[in-house]
Amino acid sequence: MTVARTNTIQILYSDTDNTDAPSAQTAPLSLSEGELCWQDQGTVGTNGKLWIGDAASGAEFHIGGAGTGAVAGDASNLTGTTLASGVTASSLTSLGTIASLGVTSITMDSSTVTGIDEGTAFTDADDHLMTSGAIKEKIEDYGYGTGSSSSDNVSTALQIGTASSTVVNITSDGGADDVTIPTATTTVAGVMSSAIFDEVAANTLKVTNTNATRGSLNIDTDDSVTFAGVSSTGLITATHGSGILIKDGTASSATEGGNLQLASDDNGALGIGHRLGVIEFAASEGTSDTLIVGAKIQAVADTAWTTSENGTRLELYTMDANAASELTLTLDSNQLATFAAGITMSGTLSGATLAGGTF
Repeated sequence: MTVARTNTIQILYSDTDNTDAPSAQTAPLSLSEGELCWQDQGTVGTNGKLWIGDAASGAEFHIGGAGTGAVAGDASNLTGTTLASGVTASSLTSLGTIASLGVTSITMDSSTVTGIDEGTAFTDADDHLMTSGAIKEKIEDYGYGTGSSSSDNVSTALQIGTASSTVVNITSDGGADDVTIPTATTTVAGVMSSAIFDEVAANTLKVTNTNATRGSLNIDTDDSVTFAGVSSTGLITATHGSGILIKDGTASSATEGGNLQLASDDNGALGIGHRLGVIEFAASEGTSDTLIVGAKIQAVADTAWTTSENGTRLELYTMDANAASELTLTLDSNQLATFAAGITMSGTLSGATLAGGTF
């Protein structure tokens, strides 16, 4: 049935089997401003709708149809609290105070937001926002903290933690160690180990002319040198007026006593005529500090040495004229003494045996 639509009401109806009923979302023909139209949806839609014409917006909006009395229509005429599905966000130009608003998504600047996380909820996606409480929970969940502990990135007083002879540890809260400073090396800076400190202290003592001990060597304040070990390598020069004292502090016996050993060791067998060692007696011959040997005693191999032969002779040299060293006496491996010149004796020679000769 159709009636005139000037300040009138249109009523649409359907037959009993709903074959002629309009679609649930189909509005009546365009209504003029102020016109009303009732649409009986029957079983095709849900309940009926009362359409109201609005010539200013060129559209209609309806009351009812969802069984809730909800209002739907053009955004410029919308005063209800719930948007029907037919009203899009693009048609909203301004809204007053809304007590509550339920939407499934919000699109802004081509970005769509489909959810807001709150509390401990977190969605790792670009279409979700977080409340301030959710942000706080997430920050604390990462362990960043909000107080005064070291994890909160606030100023704290550093303290020495555990330390050993080689490393020092630093703690920022008096608890577990946070940083380890290793021992310094020749290429990397670090802390001084206790061993290095002892070496520096020993060197400092030497500079300040006090007793200093390093391994087997002790240098006393009076410049005397004490070797506590059994061997030394390198040239040792003693300028002290009292000379060098080699002292054996063990209990005396037939095998103990001060010992001075001169050795030749090139990791090979000693050859015939090769010297084992020498003791030289020297002095300066002028003001230039030039030392000249005046006499010496040396040991020389009588034969090539093997594991079963170690023949050795002892030679005594004296000096006559200018730097003219002369062999004076030889004590050979056969226990014979050979003098290079005559023998001058003072007193009586007794108990002497001549081997094949006479005086």
